[in-house]
Amino acid sequence: MAQKVYDLGPVCPIYKGNWSATATYETLNMVRHGTALWVMIAKTYTVGSTPSDSSSFWKKAAQDGATGAKGDKGATGATGPKGDKGEPGATPTLSSAVNSTSTTVAANSAAVKTAYDLTTTARNDANSKVTAAQAANAAMPGRYIDVSYDSNRTYQAPADGYFLITSTESGNTGLYVYDSANATLLYQSFIMGSAGSDNSVMLPVKKSNHIRSVGTYVASKIKHYRFIYAEGNA
Repeated sequence: MAQKVYDLGPVCPIYKGNWSATATYETLNMVRHGTALWVMIAKTYTVGSTPSDSSSFWKKAAQDGATGAKGDKGATGATGPKGDKGEPGATPTLSSAVNSTSTTVAANSAAVKTAYDLTTTARNDANSKVTAAQAANAAMPGRYIDVSYDSNRTYQAPADGYFLITSTESGNTGLYVYDSANATLLYQSFIMGSAGSDNSVMLPVKKSNHIRSVGTYVASKIKHYRFIYAEGNA
């Protein structure tokens, strides 16, 4: 007796990937759409029918679950192979100019040396300049040395400064200042004193100037016979 053959059609779902609006699906075709898997349950299909709970073509087969907890960090993978050596870079253009503003030209060693020398010179010049306040302070009286008074009554200044004579004798008290090179009188100053009072004369002098006191002095009446250094030479 001859056997009968029956066409049962699809008997198990066939996964077709993500649902496509332009694809044609058959019974038991399974697709993914949104957060669920859908099975086509109709005998015929209308292209473009979107899977949904209200669709007559699709039946939800499975729904995505909630996102699980983050897993532990995996072990570090093995180091990959060393990459190929890169191509040599372009050789920069060098220049000896020290005033260039170029961003593509590099200074050569000569330019660096010139810039260094200019900077050093400028720094030394700045350090060597004296301000007005410094100059004024340098000219002020500083430390002093008392000079022995003798009958010659002459003294040669060891540096720039001042010479002071104070006498308690009556009569003129004064100083002559000479240029040491040719004994030319440069300037002088006197004061008429009275016995028992301090009679003082102080004059500025340069190094090597000769100072000579004027008047008839008794050594015991000379209170100060003193060279005072300028602060700049102290």
